[in-house]
Amino acid sequence: MFIYGTLRPGEANHHLVADAACTAPAWLADHALHGHGLVFPYITAQPGAWVRGDVVWPAEGSQGELLTRLDQLEGFVATGHPANHYDRVARPCRLDTGQQVDAWVYLAGPDARARLATGPDRTIASGDWHDADAAGFWRH
Repeated sequence: MFIYGTLRPGEANHHLVADAACTAPAWLADHALHGHGLVFPYITAQPGAWVRGDVVWPAEGSQGELLTRLDQLEGFVATGHPANHYDRVARPCRLDTGQQVDAWVYLAGPDARARLATGPDRTIASGDWHDADAAGFWRH
């Protein structure tokens, strides 16, 4: 799982992934991070942009439980479902060590993408949610 916002260490929802077996700093290429709504982040595809986050590996035998917990948090109903708040998709991520791994990522769902397309640009230029306050965004 690639986490990039409120699930990261030090953030409000980190407790939902705190029992992971392993976490490593990572980057997601060709995606941009947005603070639209001022409360939580979204990722959308954007060539040349990068998002900073962490890859989380669940403890052995707990992947299903972790996905269920995160799907509820992220409003993921099913692949391609129009009511998804976030879409869960597999994407290649690059660990700080240079190793590439495939991970689940929650991207902005249909309604969120529409709001991002019509609202003010709230792209976090650094690609790092931890920089949201410095960019003038309010977070929990």
